[in-house]
Amino acid sequence: MTTNAYQLAKTLHRLSRQLRRRQYNKNTAPHHDHSHLLLLIAETPGIIQRDLAIKLDIRPSSMTETLVKLENSGLIIREHDKKDQRVMHIFLTEAGKNSTKESHEQNLALNNSLFDCLSTEEIQQMLTIGQKLSDHLASVQGICNKAHCQHKHRHNCGHHRCQMTESANNNNMGQ
Repeated sequence: MTTNAYQLAKTLHRLSRQLRRRQYNKNTAPHHDHSHLLLLIAETPGIIQRDLAIKLDIRPSSMTETLVKLENSGLIIREHDKKDQRVMHIFLTEAGKNSTKESHEQNLALNNSLFDCLSTEEIQQMLTIGQKLSDHLASVQGICNKAHCQHKHRHNCGHHRCQMTESANNNNMGQ
């Protein structure tokens, strides 16, 4: 690895740690560590537990454990599907909605203060580079990371658009 690449990886790691530390300081909302999960539930009321695990790229058993904690805290309710008792739908409670709103407001304030030192062009460049790195890392790991794909899965999952992308990529490599 070149010295510049090593320095970049080190800087990105440090930035990631700083962001986590700042985001999760003592002044944040309760259940801040689950704010992304609560936001996903808020965006899709009744979302299926399995789909949440896929979107967050975590094991179903870990998702169950997290949801039980949130349910015990009164932030969500889980309901079995009327047609298939194996399927569990997730909904926010009023307390969950309030927590999500508070967390969202804090995230906006954090993001505004964090990125106010960058120009609009620099923010766009970082977005482009960040997405490029994320896509590359996902492809190296064999995980679908395309915007059209609502679930992060292995490329050989059978998802039609992923197969089309894979096929196009393979054809371009041969040229």
